[in-house]
Amino acid sequence: MIERFLDKSILETILNESSVTNIGVISLSGELLYLNKGMVRIINCNNHSSCIINPSFEEFKKKSEDVEDGLIYTGLITIGNPHKNNQSYQSKVYKAGDSLIFVAEYIVDELISFANQISDINREVTNLQRNLIKEKKELNKAMHILEKLNQEKNELLGIAAHDLRNPIGAIKSFSELILEDKDYTVADDLKDIIKMIHKSSDYMLYLITNLLDISTIEAGKLTLSIKEWDYLELVRESFNINRHYASTKKIKLFLDITNESLLIKIDHNKIMQVLNNLIGNAIKYSPENTEVIVRISETSNSIKTEIVDQGVGIAGNELNLLFKVFSKTSSKPTGNEVSTGLGLAISKRIIEGHDGTIGVESKIGEGSTFWFILPSN
Repeated sequence: MIERFLDKSILETILNESSVTNIGVISLSGELLYLNKGMVRIINCNNHSSCIINPSFEEFKKKSEDVEDGLIYTGLITIGNPHKNNQSYQSKVYKAGDSLIFVAEYIVDELISFANQISDINREVTNLQRNLIKEKKELNKAMHILEKLNQEKNELLGIAAHDLRNPIGAIKSFSELILEDKDYTVADDLKDIIKMIHKSSDYMLYLITNLLDISTIEAGKLTLSIKEWDYLELVRESFNINRHYASTKKIKLFLDITNESLLIKIDHNKIMQVLNNLIGNAIKYSPENTEVIVRISETSNSIKTEIVDQGVGIAGNELNLLFKVFSKTSSKPTGNEVSTGLGLAISKRIIEGHDGTIGVESKIGEGSTFWFILPSN
């Protein structure tokens, strides 16, 4: 029928050039007689009959011995180089005289199905990308709002803390005046109340100072006054400040240093704040008759400070809570002291502001070692 529209030369050209239908003719003796363009691509070994892998050429040759010319096989045939990658094709095999004609085809229905699957996947990927872009925009919008709210929170916190500091400072000063001035005669029960007022106002002032610090730091307004200082002189100053606190809890405070001086560029007040916080914490969480060691060591480009205690320690699964704002662990101070949960967070920001690092090693019942490293050049 088709010959009414196409002459033999056109049909031959189509078959020769086809990359979908692969045609090969091999004699029963194994001699290659013809390969069209498609079959040339998939039969790529020197012995062409060995490229008919499964079923093998020999199996087809044996099958053809007892049949007349015509179709002798329909099904999958694995064709290709047996020592390299090969592929199975839906095929037909014909006997024609003393030759075998192999017609291997790509399964068009499967190709169409595969193309449709790829199209569906591409569509899903496109939809996913659109959703991700939309969600990213929403996330950026939410983050912008959150940043604005956080900034407003820090400003309000700073204003409230600043306004509270003066009246609370006055309460603390007046209570100190009453307790220390010998001209005032105060009944013992009233004196106890004034002592409670003084202690509470002192803690509130400490808390307000920390709130002001953290609100300033979180607002990105941490400013450092960097100058060259003798670091060991600073450490000794903090050591002496905390020695009285340690003695009230019958804790021995030791200073382990080997140098006479170590010059370093730091903010004196901020690093003093870190030292007081870490040494004070070591004392706060240590029982009576234990030791706290402040150890200073130096490398070629840094100074390491370690505060080692024999205190209650911190559970391993709670170490990640440290250095976070308002985070507290289950470990309790040994002398009923109070904690704001801000000191370590502030210390971390100060040390990182100096391009340093801070960390902790601890075990329950064995104590803790808080450390920080500052660059020395």
